[in-house]
Amino acid sequence: AEGLLLRGVSVTGTYDAGFDLAIGVHLYQSGARIEGLVARQNAGPGLQVEQSGARVAGATLVDNAAPGAVVLEAVGAAVLEDVTAERNGGAGVLAVRSEVELIRPTLVANRAVAAEGPGDGASAFLQAEIRATGGLALDNEGSGVAASVGSALSLAGGVRLEGNRRYGAEVACDGSRLDPPEEADYAGNRLGERNACP
Repeated sequence: AEGLLLRGVSVTGTYDAGFDLAIGVHLYQSGARIEGLVARQNAGPGLQVEQSGARVAGATLVDNAAPGAVVLEAVGAAVLEDVTAERNGGAGVLAVRSEVELIRPTLVANRAVAAEGPGDGASAFLQAEIRATGGLALDNEGSGVAASVGSALSLAGGVRLEGNRRYGAEVACDGSRLDPPEEADYAGNRLGERNACP
């Protein structure tokens, strides 16, 4: 579902004018390939893929008040390749009831925000699945990657989970899981490599 092509779009400083629409780029019930997006300092997510199919390459999502990218009820697997999500509120990438393939992501210093999340590099929430291949989750206020409410993580290709303030990989004890193969390099995560749940 890649009907639309967006290339080289830059969106900075959107704000909420009372309609909860402070999203940098909002893809809704469509399909798109998005290349080279820069979304920064928006009052909502940098990118939101909602009930859509998407392939995103080379996006830079920084300093947004909400997650850098939100993938909500995606149509098929959303692919985010070579995406940088840095200093966003709640998470670098948040998947909700969606499948997301993260290929070589850079997820750095994402912040905890009460209404948005604990500041994970990438978070699978509410029956979501994140498959990460390669890349780095570094110095996030939450965990490098996390899964909760019946969600799943799969880590391959030597994902680096380093210096996060919680765990490298955190899986809630609510039916969520970390699927093999677990190919990750852990270093210096404050609470350890992984929490005790499977």
